Amino acid sequence: MDTILKILTFNTSGTNIIENWQAKDDPEHLRTIERRILIDEQMVGELLDIYQKIYQQREIVSQNTGEEGKLQLSGLVVKINNYLQIYNPIYREVFNQQWIDNQLADLRPYSESLNDWVKSDYSHKHLLKGKVLKEATVWAKDKRLSSLDKRYLDDSQKLEYKRNIKNIFVVFASVATGVVVGLIVAFRWYQYKYAFCPIGERIEGSDKCVRNIKTSGEQSKIFIDDINFHLDKGSEYFKKGDYENAKKFFYLATEANRNDPIPQIYLNNTKARLESQAGKGKPLKLAVVTGIDFYGSTSKEIFRGVADSQDEFNKSGGKNGRLLEIVIANDGNEPQISKKVAEKLVNESDILGIIGHHASESSEVAIPIYRRKGLAIVSPSSSSSKLKDDVFFRVIQTTTEAAKLYAKYIKNTLHSDSIAIFYDQKSVYSQSLQEDFIKAFDDLGGKVDINNTSVFDREQTSLTDIDAEIDNIISNQIKTVFLIPGVKTSSVLRAFARASQEKTKKLNIENLNIIFPMSVFEQPTLDIGGDAVEGASLSTPCVNKTSLYMKGAIKRWQQKNIYWRTMTGYDATQAFIGAINKSSNEATRSEILNNLKTLTLPVEKTSGYGLNWSKEDDYLYQSNINSLYCMYKIENGQFKEVLVK
Repeated sequence: MDTILKILTFNTSGTNIIENWQAKDDPEHLRTIERRILIDEQMVGELLDIYQKIYQQREIVSQNTGEEGKLQLSGLVVKINNYLQIYNPIYREVFNQQWIDNQLADLRPYSESLNDWVKSDYSHKHLLKGKVLKEATVWAKDKRLSSLDKRYLDDSQKLEYKRNIKNIFVVFASVATGVVVGLIVAFRWYQYKYAFCPIGERIEGSDKCVRNIKTSGEQSKIFIDDINFHLDKGSEYFKKGDYENAKKFFYLATEANRNDPIPQIYLNNTKARLESQAGKGKPLKLAVVTGIDFYGSTSKEIFRGVADSQDEFNKSGGKNGRLLEIVIANDGNEPQISKKVAEKLVNESDILGIIGHHASESSEVAIPIYRRKGLAIVSPSSSSSKLKDDVFFRVIQTTTEAAKLYAKYIKNTLHSDSIAIFYDQKSVYSQSLQEDFIKAFDDLGGKVDINNTSVFDREQTSLTDIDAEIDNIISNQIKTVFLIPGVKTSSVLRAFARASQEKTKKLNIENLNIIFPMSVFEQPTLDIGGDAVEGASLSTPCVNKTSLYMKGAIKRWQQKNIYWRTMTGYDATQAFIGAINKSSNEATRSEILNNLKTLTLPVEKTSGYGLNWSKEDDYLYQSNINSLYCMYKIENGQFKEVLVK
């Protein structure tokens, strides 16, 4: 690097200006600091962005992130009274704005265009487009960019998106064949509707985006369709650190929408920050990770349970005045995004544990990342028996136990000795339940006549495939079909159920017994499936509707039905609170993990069944043996429990 900088050194005669510090830095001290900042190619943009804010503002409030920790470890930055500052005046002169600009210029392949954009007061004329934009987004992939880089690339993508939309309508206006053009436009409109994704949020090989959500109160638009003025205002104040005003607006937001858990969580987070400012100690911080995008209803169910547990703990005074703060994160139930989210969370040293992930596929890729830093993960819903790890716990039982109940129900209640199974080979949950069921059904003398993946083939499935499989089932005189989709393919079973109903009605024969797994989403299945899913059966974790918690939850959230994910969201958070209460006042990840391993909770400290971890073949599965599975059948548009012998 040819950077020429100045450094102030102090001696008895006063101030001496030294030039070309890199050549004269002997022994290497300043160059060591520089290397520590620049060494991580993926993170350097974000580190420089934080440092630039400190340099320009003299000090900033610490957010206790992994990136801030790296800056402190470099020796360039120090934290005093929760404010980040440059370590001393000498470092400020060496690592100045010119140094920052030079590093960013070396970093970016589009540095000249970005500088012109800034100088022009952010004129769209200097945004990237076409091939150059595509190359820039490829370069930016997996890099943790500065806020300016993110804005520049996002604005460039938005402008490119608008150009494409404009071109579509130009073509539309110029072609006369209405029907054909209408189909083309509809297709291109759909394609471009999902074409714009902010940097780092696109799912590879897809047009879908997963929003970058990691918030304690800064982001109000968690569920896009929910409109809450007071929530928006509360988030504005929270971002500024004005927690008194944030508290007022978050309270009003809870009153405006009593069945939305987000305002309740944010209100408690704000109280935790206020107690910290009053000298009661930093908030005790947990993160909850769900697939907010695409799986909003189930995410809300989990958040309700988390919010209830947090509220109880904070109202009781927390632990020696330290209250619980919940960080909400979104992985879209997309494993490639789950890995990125896990990497971010694991590097925030004040996060003591993870509630999540929702899907077994997401937990599978995240667990190794948490293991490296000894960060405990308690899942409310990942049941695959293939998930086993020292840092992984779940407050439900595995697919092994669910499979035993399914086998008994099909053999003893439906009196079916043979069955057809369709499963999703790309889903670890679906694979686990399929394998566990075949073993359990075989132990009871049952036979699996058809076992394939055609219905849930993500690349090939069509209505023709489903019809062909139904014909095959009927011709083999099989009466019962077990459909085991993963989270991503759960909607296919509704199509199968409807096609099956139409086929049996047309042939004037008895309807097939359709069996669903717990990966289906109950309310959407009832609302969308309608009469096609009438008579279908499924097993989920049992819900104790007579427990004190569940009675309170039904009233508090003003919901007709409280499903099992709210219960398990509550229990997962209660498990962490139990571990926190057994820890020292300055709880560490190691303490939390060790305390979880020996944790038991009585019925009154959970949603209704207590908590006790299981052991199987001397391997600690760390599943809750007190949580049983129940069988339900859809009758008159409602889930009715079925007793299984």
